[in-house]
Amino acid sequence: MKRLFFLPVCMTALCLMLPILGAEELLTQIEEVSGKVEVKTPGSAVWVAAQKGMTLKKDAQISTSFKSSAVLIIGGSKVTVRALTRLSVEEIGRANGQDQVKLAMSAGNIRADVKAPEGGKIDFSVRGPSATASVRGTEFNLSTKKLSVISGSVALAGGGGKIIRVNAGRSSTVSDNGKLSSPVNEGGLYPSLPAGLGGISRPAAPIDDRAANGGINVELGF
Repeated sequence: MKRLFFLPVCMTALCLMLPILGAEELLTQIEEVSGKVEVKTPGSAVWVAAQKGMTLKKDAQISTSFKSSAVLIIGGSKVTVRALTRLSVEEIGRANGQDQVKLAMSAGNIRADVKAPEGGKIDFSVRGPSATASVRGTEFNLSTKKLSVISGSVALAGGGGKIIRVNAGRSSTVSDNGKLSSPVNEGGLYPSLPAGLGGISRPAAPIDDRAANGGINVELGF
């Protein structure tokens, strides 16, 4: 009787462990380096010069100097780390067909082209001192005070829990007290045409109290 009881218990435990065993770390590499770029590996207090092809592991940090930049490839996504930026890799995993990427930006700005794995999903977030952007398949610029959406759509949450949707070609800023500006056309991203030449009016996105299901979420906090 004990043997008959032990077998189902073992099978149940194995089933619960399968999602954990199936998790793997996403390949994260430096694709391009320009100027002075340094990397600090997990557990080390020493910054070393970044090199093209260098692999970054979970908890690694990357820092760019004046007039410097780096391009990271994280799974199928691309992140351009611009000058005077410090970025930490908090999570880079893949499990059950979903990529999970969590970055922390203490200063500077980045450009991200976020892409889910073929046939799968992605949970991609960048946490900053005044903004946390969580996206699922879009391209955007993010600094510590401004979001500009290049493609896709972003739900932006600020102080008080209000959420506005920022569509492609538009941007929004956040004040020190968490107040969001209404989305406006972003110069150079989505140029408007004169009346009579096919110009399309793109009104500001409506304010909502929640993000659309399965959409792109951005939360701003302090």
